[in-house]
Amino acid sequence: MANSSSTGAGALGKSYPHPFQTEAPSLIDGMVQHALVSPSIQVQILSIVDETGSATIGDITDELPDHPDPVGAVMVMVGLKILVLDPCGVLDAHTLVRRADPEPDPDGAAGPVSKVPGGSGSPIVSSAASAIPVGMEHIEVSPFRASLVVGSERRAFARMEKLRRPGIYGLVSASAIYIGMGGDTGLRIASGQQPIENIDTIFAITDANGNLSTDDARVAERILWSRAKASRERVVINGVPDGIAVDPQRYSEIDAFVAQACLALRHAGILFTQGSARSVLAGPRTEPGRVAPLRPLNNIPDGEILELCFGDGLVALAARHAEDRWTLLQGSDVRPEAVASANASTRYLRASWLHSGLLAASPDGRSFVVKRDLVFASGSAVSQFCCGAKGRGLASWKPIDPDGGYDPNTAALIAG
Repeated sequence: MANSSSTGAGALGKSYPHPFQTEAPSLIDGMVQHALVSPSIQVQILSIVDETGSATIGDITDELPDHPDPVGAVMVMVGLKILVLDPCGVLDAHTLVRRADPEPDPDGAAGPVSKVPGGSGSPIVSSAASAIPVGMEHIEVSPFRASLVVGSERRAFARMEKLRRPGIYGLVSASAIYIGMGGDTGLRIASGQQPIENIDTIFAITDANGNLSTDDARVAERILWSRAKASRERVVINGVPDGIAVDPQRYSEIDAFVAQACLALRHAGILFTQGSARSVLAGPRTEPGRVAPLRPLNNIPDGEILELCFGDGLVALAARHAEDRWTLLQGSDVRPEAVASANASTRYLRASWLHSGLLAASPDGRSFVVKRDLVFASGSAVSQFCCGAKGRGLASWKPIDPDGGYDPNTAALIAG
């Protein structure tokens, strides 16, 4: 037996070292064998860490006020590779403590272990039994795996290492909700100044595989905002997010990722609790207020009818009801590609509306065709969406006379 003094006794609230008779620590049948770490203390420390995935040295010390040397107990468990410190370096009250990753099977019975490509998720175990026969192919279902964390204390979100990555979040009160995103989701929740009061629930959605980028999170933010707005369960107090340019396949993958999280929110009784589970997974076809009422094909819409010619023979038709309300008419052309100068919303909507069936490729492949009348707030917004670029203002729209105009078939064109 060796007589030693712990170097951790000078932790917060401890004024003098405390000597212990100890042997070298060991782990037998899952229990630490050391004077500083009784089975009860071991379970208590692991519970503190597991509550949010990580805890600071200061947090653990505060939760063990009667322990003579809580820091020493933590360091014993670190030495036995039960816990790890993050980051390694000078030990202080702010040092994060989390569980160590399990070590691989020493006998290699489970086969080689590999990480998800491009991600930081749980290991995938492969074996000879799972090998794919010749002539068969394994197709990845989704690059994303939604992870949902719910709480009520902002600062706790910054202490979770799994939330220090791109994601989206919601701040929820009894009557309102704020939807946001962050490149560091936990830090954004903890330090943000979002304009919502009386928050009773906070949720964070990240990708457990680690494949969600900050740009992906901007897309996910707008998708979640649209779902929350369409549900009408609470007032969404922030305006529609910009989104960002995204290709249709990536959009579909992100939409499925958000849907998975929305279903979990429903099951937890937090949000999306009304209607059917199917509607939660499907989501709204488009953002509220975007699709005009169904119009019989032989009806000309109210308002002044205008025409926009652009590109190589592409044409869009719109009805101006007021300066702040325009309708892009079904059958109009939309340039397939949007240039970088177009705003983020213009580029986002292409993927969103292709996904929902509001746009479809033309038979000759030269454009997308609008499949329903769509509402915009201005003529410049309509022209930028159709042309995929800035530079065409109200002057580009030419009025059409439904009773004659530029073409004897104009009325049929408008109605179609």
